[in-house]
Amino acid sequence: MIMKFRSLFFGVLAALVISAGFTSCSDDDDDDNGLIIDPVVNEYALVLNEGSWGNNNATLTAFNWRSNEVFNTECVYKAINNQALGDVGQDIIRDSKGNIYISMFGSAYVCKLKSNGEEICRTYFNSGEMADLGQPRYLAIEDGYLYVSCYGDYVAKLKASDLSYVGKVKVGNNPERFVIEDDVLYCTSSVDESYVPDNRLAVIDLKKFDSAKFFTPMSNMDRILESNDRIFVQGYGDYYDYPWGEVNTTTGEFTKLGNASCWAENDDVIYTVNSVTDWNTYQVTNYFATYDTKTSKLTEGSYLKNAPAELASASVYGMEFNPYTDNLYVMTSNFTTNGKVYVFDKNLNYVTTFETTGVNPKTMVFFK
Repeated sequence: MIMKFRSLFFGVLAALVISAGFTSCSDDDDDDNGLIIDPVVNEYALVLNEGSWGNNNATLTAFNWRSNEVFNTECVYKAINNQALGDVGQDIIRDSKGNIYISMFGSAYVCKLKSNGEEICRTYFNSGEMADLGQPRYLAIEDGYLYVSCYGDYVAKLKASDLSYVGKVKVGNNPERFVIEDDVLYCTSSVDESYVPDNRLAVIDLKKFDSAKFFTPMSNMDRILESNDRIFVQGYGDYYDYPWGEVNTTTGEFTKLGNASCWAENDDVIYTVNSVTDWNTYQVTNYFATYDTKTSKLTEGSYLKNAPAELASASVYGMEFNPYTDNLYVMTSNFTTNGKVYVFDKNLNYVTTFETTGVNPKTMVFFK
């Protein structure tokens, strides 16, 4: 089955490789952005493996989410585009047409791909009118525009069609992730250049996109999500104990709900895990919890059923739900070798485990 999946998948991909450069978007993009994978293998996902800093080893892993068979190549992006993806794969998202957007923090660019991994265009964040933005971090897309958090303390706005620069808004120090809710963008901030924690959550009206106002929920934030029209943030905190909680978007008041180093949301329930390392023994212990945003009920204890014993002490690097099946994918890393993905069905029963094609699997996008 692995070889069959590989030959079908690679055959379709290879037939679509183009020889043009990748500094500008193709003119016919609007006519060619549907899903182009063979129907036999079009139920697939791409895993962005972050890689390790300075090693130019970020990769994309493809797998069939029905069979959990991996497209057996080092990197789908490299197989299609004949070049490495680059240094530190920070984020990957897709739009409703199947186009993919990836931010590369170390390599300082954002690229746009077709759904098969073929690059359409890219834009660099270290030259021209974007030279002061800083390296790109996380992505969001809304109404034809791509928003990028940048370590020059800005949120940048690009046209999603060709990644051309539109504008920027100054936010907190070293901004990280964001969500968009009702035409409002909420962006976390982490630390300043001296690694002093920032405690500001930027709030930007996207209809104006001219300035930000700020809430101050907690120090050194990272993750943010929306669930049931409520906004939740997570971060390192003052003591790197990974606090998380809810921000009242009217008053800015913050309510701490627990500690979590990673999370995912599905059907108004937040699933958290806190990977705690004993730095004397380097032993990792995972603590799990769920929070139902409809009932405001926090439940501690593992929600994973029949999980392999090794998962209890593995460093969880990312979690994603498949929007087509509600399956949960728990990504783990030992920071030196290829990561692992643990698959759980919609009832959170363990299904299988597979290895990715790179270090530090971080996030995924799904296709059908």
